[in-house]
Amino acid sequence: MTTICTVLAGERPFHELLGWGHEALVRPLASDVEIVVGWSTTRLHVAGAFTRTKADLVRASGGADFAVDGTVLYAALALSAPNALVPDAHVGNLLNRYVRPLLRALKHVGVNARYSDRDWIGTPNGPIASLGFARLERTERTLIETCIAVSGGLWLEPTRASFLGKLPTHLHALNVQQGPKGIAKLIVDSYISTSNVEPLETTFSCAPCKAAEAENFAFTHVAPIPIGWVGATQTDDGLLHVGGEWMAASDVVTELERVVSTCAVEEIPHAVQATLGRKSAGTFGIQTLTPFVNVIRLAREGHNASPNS
Repeated sequence: MTTICTVLAGERPFHELLGWGHEALVRPLASDVEIVVGWSTTRLHVAGAFTRTKADLVRASGGADFAVDGTVLYAALALSAPNALVPDAHVGNLLNRYVRPLLRALKHVGVNARYSDRDWIGTPNGPIASLGFARLERTERTLIETCIAVSGGLWLEPTRASFLGKLPTHLHALNVQQGPKGIAKLIVDSYISTSNVEPLETTFSCAPCKAAEAENFAFTHVAPIPIGWVGATQTDDGLLHVGGEWMAASDVVTELERVVSTCAVEEIPHAVQATLGRKSAGTFGIQTLTPFVNVIRLAREGHNASPNS
């Protein structure tokens, strides 16, 4: 039988909420499913797991960077396996399945929220939330993170192509009267309703999310993909870095970078297919792996041609 722990974290510094997400990928879970919802009022640049940009914080989940400038509601699920709470969920439909209870909760406060296989949740007025996942292939541990704009801005690039011409909005602009505490309770209750199990309430505990590490750099080669972009560069230490606004299991990405750093250039297509092409990698936000192959090949060839290489 599935066990569930819930945490209504209340108002907390945003680095603590993001820290919970990072820890949830690696620490022993108190139950098969842990649900935490809290909120923060702050002004921060938050990087996606693979964008490698200079930011105040880096979250565990993939997708685009965002910039909190107001109050943001953080809702996250730590899952012992992709189907821990939703029986028909798997690595290929994670966001589609786990966003549904959250959409129902928003409907209770009058928001007609929709999800369209991107890294954001939309409304008829425009995007209102960031949505992403993090995974470890070797353990099946899965994290779903949602950041909902309650007031103020949330996106660094309000005109990004992925938004399909819609400008971002927030709950206050949609005349939502319910405060973050009430919405947090609705979200938790909506997820609990997907199971017949009585949840255990527990307290919030985590190590704060660390500041963005100083490894940020500019990708030398970038290509567009449906969710945003993919980039690659090879640094002076010989390591090939791959990143962007897509999502995949982080240990698979590490494996990819290790392999393509040293393999023959002509073997790059096979290396990409053998890693990101695995079903268990959960690679999300793309239609084909060709953009990965192209930017990695260009990064390798450019580095090999450099007089410093």
